[in-house]
Amino acid sequence: MTNAIIHTDPDVIDMLKSLTRSVTSLQSQMQQIVAAKGERMNCDEFARFLGIHRNTLRRRLDTDHTMPRPGRDGKWLLQEVIEWQSRNG
Repeated sequence: MTNAIIHTDPDVIDMLKSLTRSVTSLQSQMQQIVAAKGERMNCDEFARFLGIHRNTLRRRLDTDHTMPRPGRDGKWLLQEVIEWQSRNG
């Protein structure tokens, strides 16, 4: 078992809280911009966004029911992809 170093310095904790708030705010702003534009991505773009091959994307769509689904045009709303990614890391 390794010994973990836990920082309890109030300044470090405050900086981490501030950073977390900033990231959350940026995510929200980005989602608003994407929603306003209504951008869509095809299968290849979605796979590239995730850093996987499109065949891997197809397999994941079959097994991961939390993933966003494409619309009738076969494209994903970028807003839904970003929201899904922020929820699922």
